[in-house]
Amino acid sequence: MTHQEIQKAARKKVEAKKSFYILALVFGALSIIILLIMAFIRFKFDPPIGEYFWLLIPVVGFALVLGILYLSIFRIPRSRLAGDDNWEERQLKVEIQRLYRREGMSPPRESKLSDEDRLELKELERLKQKWEGKDDLV
Repeated sequence: MTHQEIQKAARKKVEAKKSFYILALVFGALSIIILLIMAFIRFKFDPPIGEYFWLLIPVVGFALVLGILYLSIFRIPRSRLAGDDNWEERQLKVEIQRLYRREGMSPPRESKLSDEDRLELKELERLKQKWEGKDDLV
């Protein structure tokens, strides 16, 4: 894998994790609403359990979907969840490091130069090659 492919794969993995957390929040909220509706029906109308038990089917379905997604994204259960604004960037770095280790490659050094500075350096390197005669114009 090239460095760009590793970056792309790591970004895809972090996006999958982020989507899982959002989906877990939505499924959790919907499950709570369904359980509240069940409690309301039970205490307000006191029907036999078979008449409102079907409301548990979506909750069980949500749990199964979340379990399958969790195992497909994380593979191993972990205890830490996203807690701050830098989480996505940290996860991206973790995924990049993991992919580099898996490929047996060393990651490129992080430069303190801005993109503009790097472009200027590349231009200077091209000019230096011209001046040294490596890139003859004639």
